[in-house]
Amino acid sequence: MSRHFLTFAAAMDEKKVTGVVGAGKALGREIGYPTANIYGVEGLGAADGVYAVKAKVEGVEETLFGMGNLGRRPTVDRSGENRVLEVHFFDYEGDLYGRSVEVALCRYIRPEITFGTVDELQSRIGQDEVEVRKYFETQ
Repeated sequence: MSRHFLTFAAAMDEKKVTGVVGAGKALGREIGYPTANIYGVEGLGAADGVYAVKAKVEGVEETLFGMGNLGRRPTVDRSGENRVLEVHFFDYEGDLYGRSVEVALCRYIRPEITFGTVDELQSRIGQDEVEVRKYFETQ
């Protein structure tokens, strides 16, 4: 795995994460929510949980909006060893692997939760999507 670089800065009340999109286990894609994974976020001074996010991606002209989970993915990775930012971009289809990305954590939605099943996780992600889309509609 290539080394990922992380920077973060407070811009107003947003934290920003800069890194390179790396490969994951593709579970998000399997359940209808493909993610861009940014590793090396252990030192990021933001609480684990779900966020409304916006991002600038290398090679993509427009700003992308979506939702991200910052944390250790307790439902799918019981080891809890690696903290990662997993971002699902709304209304975007394309390969982002290896691209530089700057993600702004715009609004904290909820804490990270351990679900009993992947189906429960998928259902909650759907609820989170509704809330995050409503948030961006008001901005």
